[in-house]
Formats: sequence, structure tokens, C-alpha cells
Amino acid sequence: MKTFSNKRRLDALATPSGHLPSFLCELAGLALPFLRLCVGVFALLILGVAASFAAVLTAAYTTGADVPVTASSYIATGNTVTFTLNYTPTTGTQLTVVKNTGMSFISGTFDNLTQGQTVAMTYNGVTYDFVANYYGGTGNDLVLAWKATRIFAWGFNEYGQLGNNSTTNASVPMPVTA
Repeated sequence: MKTFSNKRRLDALATPSGHLPSFLCELAGLALPFLRLCVGVFALLILGVAASFAAVLTAAYTTGADVPVTASSYIATGNTVTFTLNYTPTTGTQLTVVKNTGMSFISGTFDNLTQGQTVAMTYNGVTYDFVANYYGGTGNDLVLAWKATRIFAWGFNEYGQLGNNSTTNASVPMPVTA
């Protein structure tokens, strides 16, 4: 059975005793004795609606200067990104995916793109490998760095977000390994 991490959405609608209001079950066409079934159906409805809001960012590059998103803050969690390369990049090229003009880091990561993940893009039959760096650019931008370029990260690492296979904080730049 699949567990859902979005339980807080249901908790916001629940009564102090932890049950959903009876009118929600009646709206679903279910009698109160089937409250447990109703909660499950309602959870699927809530999560289905939430999933429909997930966005796909399409990042297309015709030059190395293209920037698909510029924003003062950005939430990547729950979204996906696709890449299209429409030119021949030179050695050392860095492609900015999200230019974060604010002070904070990008919130989370794209569902299909982790820190340090290799991104292979093809143009005219030649494949070019880049590495995702959520701390690139000015330190809080999502940049695809030329794979031969070594990526470094530092800061808090409670969840392993620095990509160095540990959860130890780093006060100096450390190579990203994953």
C-alpha cells in the first residue's frame, strides 16, 4: 500500500478528534459507517488535485546565455524539468536553468533532477554531458555545468543536500560526488 507524504492537507480539514467532517463523506456519496473508506477516497481526491498542479519546466538553449527562469525565489519540489540543446556548446559551457535573484536557495530539487546528476543533451548527433548544480552561478542558482568541470558545495548538509555522500556540514567548499 502506498503511503502519502501530504497528510498535512487532510489534517487541516480534520476535526480536533482527527476525523473528517461528515459532510465531506456525504459529498463523496458514502455513509458515515464507511468513514475510513471516505478518508481514503478523499485523500486520493486531494492528492490527485495537488498532483495536477505539478509543473514541467522546459529549458531550451539556443545559446549559452539563455536563462529559462529568472525569479526572486523558486520552488522546484513537485516539479520536473526537461532540457533541449539547440546549439553546439563550447568546452566549459555553463547553462543556467534557474537564476535566483533573491537571497535564499532554490527550495528543494526538481523531482527528476538531483544535485550532481549528469544531464546528457544531444545536438546534431553529438551528446554533451552536464552536471546539475543547485548552488551554481551566484551560489543559489541552478546551473548545468560542463561535466569535466568539478562542482563544489558548502553549507548546511543535514539531509545530504551538498551531494558529497555525507550529512556533515561543510564550512569550506567540498567536491560534489553524487
